[in-house]
Amino acid sequence: MTQSRDIRDVSTHIHRADRHFKVGNALHAAGDEWAVVCYFYSAYHTVKAALLTDPVFSDLSALKSINANLTPDDRLSTRHQGIRGLNSPVLGINEIVALLYPSIAAEYRLLHTASVQVRYKDCLAMTLDDCRDYALLVREAFDTGILVHNRKP
Repeated sequence: MTQSRDIRDVSTHIHRADRHFKVGNALHAAGDEWAVVCYFYSAYHTVKAALLTDPVFSDLSALKSINANLTPDDRLSTRHQGIRGLNSPVLGINEIVALLYPSIAAEYRLLHTASVQVRYKDCLAMTLDDCRDYALLVREAFDTGILVHNRKP
């Protein structure tokens, strides 16, 4: 039986990020393209930890100044990509990362795309080394405090 995980617990996300990265490295060493999926989920859980700790989510006016559709609940989003609703779009992690953390947005999106390619198209358009390096970049940005939205214009 799998134990339920709290999506609001930063340490859970960091633990999962570390575990996915370790498994990704093992698959990478074996030359298995599924390492990309692990590297992406390592970055995903790192971003989830950043969203939970970013003080911008405690300031509704700051969120609205970034994007009118951002809400405090977006820190809990589990959707990778947003959807367009009748009244307002629902943002996914990809869009939230682009809005809040532009310094890692390109690498994060490339990891997501590479993960989708491996899972659903049985192909890989990037090297395993690049994917590993992008996951490391996301983690280093979190560890050094870069993944905090800069409220200055």
